[in-house]
Amino acid sequence: MGFPVPGNFKLVCLVHANMTGTIHVLDPFQSLQAFYNRVAQSESKDLLGDEDAGALKHHHSRNSVTLGHGEIVAAGGGSDSLSVMRFSDPDIAVHAGDTIEWTNEDPITAHTVTFGPEPQGLVDPSPNVTVDADGARHGVLNSPSDRVHSGFIQAAPQDRTGLAQAPLGVTRFRVTFTKPGIYRYICSLHDVLGMKGRVMVLP
Repeated sequence: MGFPVPGNFKLVCLVHANMTGTIHVLDPFQSLQAFYNRVAQSESKDLLGDEDAGALKHHHSRNSVTLGHGEIVAAGGGSDSLSVMRFSDPDIAVHAGDTIEWTNEDPITAHTVTFGPEPQGLVDPSPNVTVDADGARHGVLNSPSDRVHSGFIQAAPQDRTGLAQAPLGVTRFRVTFTKPGIYRYICSLHDVLGMKGRVMVLP
């Protein structure tokens, strides 16, 4: 892409909300390299040294897993997002009849909880998923060979003045395990990054 005239141009990612930047197009004899170097060092230090980003939070009952964690960091040139593509407790043990709740604490990134092969469409939950009275999705597994897919578990986008209000997001998914066994699951969006887990269901 060429820029025929000098100026400042906004850059956005249409896939990742809040991922923005600015392109400065200068006259041939101007340079902002020292500025870019200084901002890059500062942003890298802020993102990598952020203490609360690495600390996965547990605000729920003992049978709970945080499904990703993230935050938005604003800078002079735009905003960046930081996401942890992991389950907080990838190996968890429960007893037959127990229910586990997964909660997505990332303000932007969608995740899934998928037991069994990945479905063709990832956005919607599998047909055997119901919705509890509090809005959380809920599946039941009777065997490690059963399948259930949460669909996208994602917070609603932040509302903005002058635009229609977004519907509630689905941030929680529950699974009840009726029989003992080892149940393996993945995030269908980020399993290639190592986002996988295992539920050991004891008698």
